[in-house]
Amino acid sequence: MQDLQTQYYNFLAKLFRFETKIKIYTIDFAKPWHAVFWHEKIKFAVVFVIEILQAIYEAILPLAIGFAITESKFEYVWWIIGIYILLEFVNRLALYFWHLATGNTQASILIAMQSFFLTTDPIHHATKSTGKIVSKIQAAGGRDFMVMMGTFMFEILPVVVTYFTTTIVLFKFDFKIGLVALIFFVIITVVSSFLRYFHTKSLNEPWIKSRDKYSANQVENLTQNALIRSIFATPEQIEQSIQIINKTIAVRNIRNQGNSVNVFIMRILYMFSVLIISCMTFELLKNNQISAILATTLLLTYLNGSRQILKIGDLVAQVTESQGNIVDMYSFINNFGKQTFPVLDQNDKGL
Repeated sequence: MQDLQTQYYNFLAKLFRFETKIKIYTIDFAKPWHAVFWHEKIKFAVVFVIEILQAIYEAILPLAIGFAITESKFEYVWWIIGIYILLEFVNRLALYFWHLATGNTQASILIAMQSFFLTTDPIHHATKSTGKIVSKIQAAGGRDFMVMMGTFMFEILPVVVTYFTTTIVLFKFDFKIGLVALIFFVIITVVSSFLRYFHTKSLNEPWIKSRDKYSANQVENLTQNALIRSIFATPEQIEQSIQIINKTIAVRNIRNQGNSVNVFIMRILYMFSVLIISCMTFELLKNNQISAILATTLLLTYLNGSRQILKIGDLVAQVTESQGNIVDMYSFINNFGKQTFPVLDQNDKGL
């Protein structure tokens, strides 16, 4: 199995050749943090368009199947499956572009951060906590850029497109149902986004401070082990570690528990929307304005297109937290210190 796994890895490495396609761009931390994405704007734009098409297809899929059954046209099923397979092929190509773009962006950020700390005058390192530097690099060293972009591209964008597509479909069958669906979408999105944004913004700074203290304490325990032992300060160091760990875990739990309250509010609002849409659909069925199959299809279309709206708050929270970490990292670097004499050639990557 070990040989087979090695051959499998080598096959994928030769097939995709990512290692030979990584490009390092110059990152200027004095510019806005979102400027890093413009290096790969074309690839990001391609993925953006393809994700929109995928979301539209998934939104109308239940309705398309219901229409095929209602019309007794089995050939429509072939078209549905054929379009699905085509979109999947296109989506794999889009993901290849996505991995190229995000890989280049993350590599450029990591190299730029390493270059910055290696070229900054040693006096600035002497007055800064190494653990805090490690914490900043680990928290925002390219990872948060990718988390934020991935969340927007593959989660927030499909949720919004799918819901709006579903709303347009409902408008086509009944104006009142479409209007109610749109109103609930706006209410749930605004309320959920505001609650999670406010909650994340309020908790992000305490979390960053606690995380930095924890990281600094861990690095200190490892690098200063001989000094701590030589002055018989081990009990005091352990007690300090306990306090820092307790504080860090407490802040994390407060943040997570607050999120659960917000989720509860959104789920109640969402189920109320399902109740209203169901009542209106059954009224159409009762008045013989639509068939039972079409009524079922409409409800399934709404449920399929709207269930992801419950995630919008979580997604906003993820983007807000990642953006906060990025801004914090940029601020930390810009206030860390400068180099007073050249260390690397200006053509070197990462400058």
